[in-house]
Amino acid sequence: MFDLKTFRNRVQDLYHAANPFEDGHRPTQSDLARELGFSRTELSRRLSGKGDVELTCANARAIIQQLAAWGALQSQAEAQDLLDLLACPPFTSAEWQAPPLDRLTPRDSLDRARQGQRSHNLPAPLSSFIGREAELAECRQLLTEVPSGYRLLTITGVGGVGKSRFAVELASSLLDRFADGVWLVKLAPLTNPHLINGVVAAALGVREEAGREIAQTLDDYVRPRNLLLILDNCEHLLDGVAELAERLLTNCPRLSIVATSREPLSLAGESRQRLPPLTTPDPQASQAVAQLAEYESVLLFVARARAARPSFRLTRQNAQAIAQICARLDGIPLAIELAAAQVEGISVEKLAQRLDDRLTILTGGLRTTAPHQQTLRASIEWSYALLRPSEQTLLRRLSIFAGGWSLEAAEAVCTGDFRLQIADFRLNEEPPTTQSQSVDVHQPNLQSTIYNLQSSEVLAGLIQLVNKSLVVAAADEPMRYSLLETIRQFADEQLRTNGEAEEAGRLHAALYLTLAEAAEPELNGARQAEWLLRLEAEHDNLRAALTWALAYNPEGAARLASAIWRFWNMRGYLSEGRGWLEAALIKSNPAPSAVRAKLLHAAGWLAEIQGDYPAAQTLLDQSLAMANAIDNADIQARALNSLGVRAMNMADYPEASRLLGDSLMLRQGLDDRWGATQALNNLGIVAAEQGDYAAAGRIYEQSLLIQRELGDKYGVAASLNNLAAVALYQGDYRTVQVAAGECLSLAHELGDKDGVALASLNLASAMLLEKDYPAANTRFEQCLALMRELGDQTGVAQSLVGLASVAYQCANFGLAAARYKESLIIAKELDYKLGVAVTIEGLALVATSEEQPERGARLFGAAEALRKALNAPLHSADLSEHEQAVTALRQQLGEAGFSRAWAAGQSLDTPAAIEYALTSRILDPTVITSR
Repeated sequence: MFDLKTFRNRVQDLYHAANPFEDGHRPTQSDLARELGFSRTELSRRLSGKGDVELTCANARAIIQQLAAWGALQSQAEAQDLLDLLACPPFTSAEWQAPPLDRLTPRDSLDRARQGQRSHNLPAPLSSFIGREAELAECRQLLTEVPSGYRLLTITGVGGVGKSRFAVELASSLLDRFADGVWLVKLAPLTNPHLINGVVAAALGVREEAGREIAQTLDDYVRPRNLLLILDNCEHLLDGVAELAERLLTNCPRLSIVATSREPLSLAGESRQRLPPLTTPDPQASQAVAQLAEYESVLLFVARARAARPSFRLTRQNAQAIAQICARLDGIPLAIELAAAQVEGISVEKLAQRLDDRLTILTGGLRTTAPHQQTLRASIEWSYALLRPSEQTLLRRLSIFAGGWSLEAAEAVCTGDFRLQIADFRLNEEPPTTQSQSVDVHQPNLQSTIYNLQSSEVLAGLIQLVNKSLVVAAADEPMRYSLLETIRQFADEQLRTNGEAEEAGRLHAALYLTLAEAAEPELNGARQAEWLLRLEAEHDNLRAALTWALAYNPEGAARLASAIWRFWNMRGYLSEGRGWLEAALIKSNPAPSAVRAKLLHAAGWLAEIQGDYPAAQTLLDQSLAMANAIDNADIQARALNSLGVRAMNMADYPEASRLLGDSLMLRQGLDDRWGATQALNNLGIVAAEQGDYAAAGRIYEQSLLIQRELGDKYGVAASLNNLAAVALYQGDYRTVQVAAGECLSLAHELGDKDGVALASLNLASAMLLEKDYPAANTRFEQCLALMRELGDQTGVAQSLVGLASVAYQCANFGLAAARYKESLIIAKELDYKLGVAVTIEGLALVATSEEQPERGARLFGAAEALRKALNAPLHSADLSEHEQAVTALRQQLGEAGFSRAWAAGQSLDTPAAIEYALTSRILDPTVITSR
């Protein structure tokens, strides 16, 4: 016999239970390693058997002697048991009589007799046990800790999570702790609870006595014995098993019981260990093979796949597919083993593609296992069949949720019993004239041919489904619930089979339309952060509601999308938000309405943020025209503000000022203080871009004051960022740090990725101007990655200019030119005129430093012509470097030559200037030249 794992576990249990040292701490593995002359790492490698060294018998004997010295061992029998686990020879008589082994109680005839009698009926494992080390250690401690150990431990978990296999592994590691053996009782085949006592007695070898109840005979047999009883698969006989366990534990003081069940026995003194799914990798993340091999689910899949196909290996080519399989199967061991068995006839890549129908394709379990453990579907059906009718109904209806739910949401959707004003969201009906109606709470809207749920049953039902391991309850507050995807897929099938899917979808969509319309005004005020978190938690449900509404009620989808577009904007879901808004525009009624005008505005604004200026112009023009047609001043003001930003981004500052001024007047007429701050902020940007920093600062301060009064943290962050930009233009880097730092903190609090990126751009620019080039480069790189994630092309162009400027200052002119050109190409595609001017100026600086004076002068001339046309002068912080370069060019070319080149550049129109800038020589970015 060689059982290193049991030896290791037993040693750990012993030194953890040893008497404390004088300083009060109990021995640890580090203490043991030090006493043996090993490092902790080397001892760990020897005990785990994973290194290139092994645990020798000499090592084992030294460990046993140290445990004896610490008082962790009490008898020679215990010491000999440890040696036997590694097939090591016993200590000699002289060793037994020498310190520290002489402290141990000598082996007597009773010890030897019990050693000979010790037995069990545990099955020999046919495959390796993978993972669960932390759970095994915790359960061993619960059962063996003295004096507070538990005598009843129930292993719970969803069907297929491996409760039975875990219990056998746990019992195997405890064989030396129970003198009268460890006994497994399989209850899955049993259907009559009156037969439980007889089945347990048979497993223990206890025969029924004539004229005597088997329960009495069983009690008498177990009472004097120190044994562990494993009651496996109790869920379908719960009351009978609970009665037996309570009686035996009361009458038999040396008995311990481990039960496996999909719900606890609910007895006094019961310890519960919920067995979680195996750890799974993120299927979207790219990970190295070595990293993937650390996940329990991946280890299990590979081990079982090799059993089916011995040549199978985890490789770089199949790693992503295996990660997807393990994650989509929720880390459930049964599902993973069934999937791994399929690799005998199908590639893992194709298997991953077909997992949408997992309940059908994952079949073929071992014939010797219980029927409900041979397929994934059978395992879940077994659990479902054991539910009460009300619990079955609740589970079906909970499948309509995506990404979790609250108790209140479950009460509303699963019963149709809304206790709040909800949107009228019926199928194939025009939206009502008012946005919501009161629903009679006494008339449930959701009918079932099986069972009609009441609100009062939902909480009780949820608790029972959590206890039965079918619903997962999060530990966070407020409490949220969820389903493993495999369970959700099965419950969704049942929902459709029972004809409840249509009505459940309607109520689910109604609830989340209600939430969205309640959130809309809150996103501008003091509860902004709270509502952003709430919408983030419900984002998957909002997506599901939109999907349903687009199919069955497009007008409802239009209302929902137009209500939460600012959430998408503030949280950086720009592409996704545009997709939903455009789908709602296509599907919904094109007739003029407030909802459609809001949709057009929202889609136009997100297009503007992403730099899709032509689409933004079209959508915003349509929104304004529709708002004028229906005489809606609020939407008119929104559209005018956004069109003002559009004009500002095109550097048409007179038009921007006009549009933003009109928006401000409308906002003031509506007494809309929040809307007024939006117009003010943008008017400040127009002033700053034209070099009037004093006016811009005053406007930003005015806007900031109102936003702080309103509690609009998002607006506060925007105003602070703009104040930081003005300070940056004026060379006031201390103010940049303070204002952009507060902006960054608020943006992180709100989850506002765009705000984080913009504040980071200002901080990076300040670092650049303060000549902290490594820090600036790192910050610009972070900005670039975030802007690309957001799909903000204008931000991408600005980040590239920052990186180019760092490279230029570090005399890496080749890299600077490459990055300026990359930014120029984006600015050209966006028609981002100010970005074009900035990048051409950057390329002019590079040409000047690389002693290409003719090209440098032409590029500077072209950039100046662009700035004059835009009325966008250079910012103060850039003037010095610009003037130095121009002076150098005059000296190199002479006044006449400089004037000719400068005039030639000024004569170029914008397309010609861009073409000239892009066709200039790109230096090798790896070459560092001196300035």
